[in-house]
Amino acid sequence: MLQHQHMSMPIAYDILVSLNEMFGGKGRPTKQVALKAIMNTKMSKGTPIKDHMIRMIGLFNKMKILKAKIDRET
Repeated sequence: MLQHQHMSMPIAYDILVSLNEMFGGKGRPTKQVALKAIMNTKMSKGTPIKDHMIRMIGLFNKMKILKAKIDRET
């Protein structure tokens, strides 16, 4: 059923926003997991920089969707 609802959405961002609206997912633990993923992500040896950058951009977009703030204290 969820897949059918999201078939008309061409952009992954729209799907994520829709799922967050349905299931919440904006709590503190979700933000902490997303931030931890950013802090612990390392570029694997031999992987193209492009792949690493796409992954990092995706993680920062997730933080944006969660409306999490990243500052010096974070």
